[in-house]
Formats: sequence, structure tokens, C-alpha cells
Amino acid sequence: MAGLRQGVSREDFEAGLKNNDLEPETLKPTDSCEQILAQSDVFDLRKVCLSEGEELSFEAGGPYILSVVSGELTADDGASLKSGDNTLLPASQEFHYTANTVIEVLITENFTR
Repeated sequence: MAGLRQGVSREDFEAGLKNNDLEPETLKPTDSCEQILAQSDVFDLRKVCLSEGEELSFEAGGPYILSVVSGELTADDGASLKSGDNTLLPASQEFHYTANTVIEVLITENFTR
């Protein structure tokens, strides 16, 4: 059957189709500057907003994916990230950023629960 996902029985799939219950519940973004947007068995997605001059730090042990939704921030090493940029932060080291403007970022984390 087309669309049948591995790990989902045919009966559960058909019941989900009948009840329109196949998609996980999604969280709607709010005006809150810190919000969990998604949690799963394999990762979390979190929204964070910072004012100009505020710092954002990541401990070693990640990894993390940092996605800049709006604004610009600079790493301690001088590398700059702006709206639309994404970067993978390896688990082997810590990272520190400073907001150059008001920013909104998405952080994908907790891959290694």
C-alpha cells in the first residue's frame, strides 16, 4: 500500500486514514521568545529570541543545528550568521554567539537523548 510507513501496521495505518489521525500534533508559534516548537524521540526544535548584545551559548556535547530566522549574530571567532543562514555545531566543542541585532533563531538539539 502506497504511503505505508515502516513500523506502522496496516491496521493502524487504515485506522489513521479513517480517523484522519496520522499526523503528529504540531505546536503553533506564539509571541513568546522562548518556545519548544517540536519534541520527538530523536530531536527537539526550540525558538529563541535575543536582543542586541545578548549572548547565546552552546555547551560541548551537542550537536546542534542553529538556524537564523531573522537578525544577525557573531561567533567568538568572528564568523557572522544572518537571516536565512544555518550551521551545524559539532558536539566536540562549545560555541558562543552575540546578537548584533534583535534576532530570532531556531535550535535543533537533543539528538543524543
